[in-house]
Amino acid sequence: MGSYASVPTGYSGIEPNGILVHRSLRDHQRTYTNGVACPLQSTVLQSIDNFPLLFLVYLETAMSTFHSIHFHIIFSTKHRKPWIDDKWIGDLHGYLGGTVKGLGAAPLKIGGVADHVHMLIGCKTTHCPAELVREIKKSATAWVHDAIGLTAFGWQDGYAIFSLSPDACPGVSNYIGNQAEHHRKKSSIEELKQLLAKAGIEYDPKYLE
Repeated sequence: MGSYASVPTGYSGIEPNGILVHRSLRDHQRTYTNGVACPLQSTVLQSIDNFPLLFLVYLETAMSTFHSIHFHIIFSTKHRKPWIDDKWIGDLHGYLGGTVKGLGAAPLKIGGVADHVHMLIGCKTTHCPAELVREIKKSATAWVHDAIGLTAFGWQDGYAIFSLSPDACPGVSNYIGNQAEHHRKKSSIEELKQLLAKAGIEYDPKYLE
């Protein structure tokens, strides 16, 4: 692989083999060989944003537990109201990413439109998905109330979550990054119905509103 004159935005460094390391993964545990920091285990996937992305497989408990846990999480505003304004949607997504990091997970991609959010995150074995989503939504609600002044803002009670294999992550990341384009032709409910059907999840339509 070729060398890079500088590290692109969103990446923290370059491994000895030339693979870029995503900034959200920079603090995860590594082992050392001859004084050179190397990933404990890694999978090089197709490029994201034109750069190869390294997904680390984390190591825990004295080198006895390996895991690669990725989730695609979706949740909407209360009653799917288009509350999330273009003026601050980027700030909201940034805040969500910071919250995910604060909870010990890795925010790999966050996006969405006026009435819902998509998140691609990497988790540890100690994370409980329900608690993780609850804390993310709780923190984001408080931020919108305080920073934006939209006190009526709230999220729906539920959410959708899909487990992903490592090789599915680049496609999901690209999908999340193109949300504005997707929703020029499709509503958020139509999107969710398609994702649920693809995953083989049965649902009651009354709970999609």
